[in-house]
Amino acid sequence: MKKFNFAVNALAISFAAIFIKQVGHESAHGILATLVGAKWTQLNLFFADSTWIGEPDQLGEGILTGGAAIVNIVIALIAMTMFAKKSAASNGTLRLFLFYLTAYNLFAGFGYLLTDPLFYQPGGENLGDWKKIVDMLGGGWNVRLPISLIGAVGVLWGFFWVARNAHAFIPAEKPARFHYALLLLLLPYIVNNLLFITASTIGPLPPEIVPIVFIQYIFGYFGIGWGAFMSGLWVQAPTGLERSEVPESIQWGWITSSVILLAISIFVLLPTFQFS
Repeated sequence: MKKFNFAVNALAISFAAIFIKQVGHESAHGILATLVGAKWTQLNLFFADSTWIGEPDQLGEGILTGGAAIVNIVIALIAMTMFAKKSAASNGTLRLFLFYLTAYNLFAGFGYLLTDPLFYQPGGENLGDWKKIVDMLGGGWNVRLPISLIGAVGVLWGFFWVARNAHAFIPAEKPARFHYALLLLLLPYIVNNLLFITASTIGPLPPEIVPIVFIQYIFGYFGIGWGAFMSGLWVQAPTGLERSEVPESIQWGWITSSVILLAISIFVLLPTFQFS
């Protein structure tokens, strides 16, 4: 029962974090569009649309296109800083939320920087936030390689940050350490991926976009699922890591919040929210 409750709490808290990452990323596109002089028209679970008022501005287009990934990175750094504070250690569920919020935003933000320049196609359609930035900057490898290397460093950092700091919530000794790491990391990776990939297939996304969502979730957040094996089997906790106890009882507040967020995803954002 203790492991079951731990798994349920982890799923609820991780879903709240990935929802905020996903909707925050798309909302950032819309907010940035408004700030640079465009009009935010639609918000979907997987995209935000805007139209320019007057002539499009190239700098503004770059900001509203590429800025969302930077917002993800900034959110990750803020959540990471809060996670590391000693005052956060006393609240296990809040700290676990900060852990997931850091992980999802870190992989999302740096993932765009890593993959979009690598898969950029000169003269192609180039669906992807930072593919458009690469195109604006000329599309050469002198632009693509440095951006992609920054992304690679950030993603690699994410792998080890997740694996090391997961120890704040799992037992110190094996085999319990590995068992709880699976519940903490691999289970949410599988369940959340299934939820969002399934949602992409039943929403209004064009068929050619659905595989992109699949790739983003399976490979983009692979560091979370693989982190179960890293933290559970060989990567050790960082020196001085404060441990936090996740309550053994079901956390109904987190579960209720996640159910509400799931309902918003399905009934409001997946059909696409229209701004008047």
